[in-house]
Amino acid sequence: MKKIKLAAMFAAVVAMLGFSSCLGGDTTNIATGMEFVQVNSGIAGYYSFKNSAGFNLEPGNQKQWAETTISTPFVIIQYQYSPDSIKQNSKRMPITLQGMAPVEEAAPMMDPANWANSPIYAAGLTAFPYFDKNNLFMGVQYYVKKGTDGKIDASEQAAHIHQFALLCEKDKDKSISGNNLVLYLVHKAENLDINKDRKSSDGFEYVHFGLYEALTWFKEQKSNLPENLIIKYKVPGKISGEDMLDYESAKDGSQPVTIPYAKYFKESK
Repeated sequence: MKKIKLAAMFAAVVAMLGFSSCLGGDTTNIATGMEFVQVNSGIAGYYSFKNSAGFNLEPGNQKQWAETTISTPFVIIQYQYSPDSIKQNSKRMPITLQGMAPVEEAAPMMDPANWANSPIYAAGLTAFPYFDKNNLFMGVQYYVKKGTDGKIDASEQAAHIHQFALLCEKDKDKSISGNNLVLYLVHKAENLDINKDRKSSDGFEYVHFGLYEALTWFKEQKSNLPENLIIKYKVPGKISGEDMLDYESAKDGSQPVTIPYAKYFKESK
C-alpha cells in the first residue's frame, strides 16, 4: 500500500494580514510560530487547535480571547511557545495565542464554466500552505468599495459577497505543464452593479481549498504526484475606469503562484 508522507511541516512567513491581536508580555527566549490550524474547540474561552504536524495547540491565555468567536473550521494563528514545554512523545503544545484570523471556505461551483465574474488584485502565500496533502491555504487580495470615511463599505461585509474557488479544467493542455498541476483561482462577486465603485484593493481573505479531486485527476494522467501547483488568476485588463473590473476584458496575472508539492509530500510503498 502506498502512503503519502509529509516531508516538511513549516515554511518561512511571507506576510500576515487581518489578525485580531492580543500581544504583550516578556518574549525573552520564547519561540514564535504562525500557521494555519484546524479548530478542535471553537468555544470562546476554551479554544484548542490542531496543526499539520498533529500537535494539539492549547492556549494558556484563554481569558484574553473570551470575546472572540470562531465560526470557521480553520484559522490562521500567531503564537508564542516554549520548546521546553513540549514533552517527549506528547502531542500537547502549550501556547500563548497572540493573533487569530478566520480562514474562509472555498465556494462550490455548480457551473464552473460560468461561475467566475470578477478579477482579483493578487494571490499568494502567508504561511506554510498545507494542512495535509489535500488541503491548501492561500491569501487572496481583491477589489472592494470604500465609503467616504475611508473604510470598506458595509455592503461588502455580508457573508458570501466575495467567493473564491480553485478550478481544475481537467484538460491536458490547460491543466498540465511538464510535471506541474495548473489550477485557476476564480472569484465570484455579488452586487456587480457596484463594480464601478470597487477601486480599492484592500479586500483580503484567507481561503481554504480542497485539492483531492484535482490531484486524483492529475495522477490518472501522469501516474505520479505533481512537482508543483501553479495557481493562475485573472487581474483587471484596465488600470482605471468604471469598467476596470469587467471580467470579459480581464487578463492573466503576470506572476502565477508556484507552490512546491512533491517537496513536501512523497509516495512510498
